[in-house]
Amino acid sequence: MSICSIDWGYDLEQVAKQSYLTASFYLTEYPIDGSVSVFVDGVPVSGWNYNNAFNSVTFDSNSVPGDGEEVVIQYMLAEECL
Repeated sequence: MSICSIDWGYDLEQVAKQSYLTASFYLTEYPIDGSVSVFVDGVPVSGWNYNNAFNSVTFDSNSVPGDGEEVVIQYMLAEECL
């Protein structure tokens, strides 16, 4: 990005795309309803929702984990109860 650029729009868009934090995490298996727990850096957190249609956990905009924070999602597998 150059300060001499006439249009910073494209360059700023590229910077924004590279700097956003992940708000959604897709699970590898389907959980039993109500069994999902989310931890950030080992601490249980709220401010997230499980989306059954996408099998994902999505953080609210004011609860997105910061860069470098470890996110752990624990749940019981739905197929274990069959």
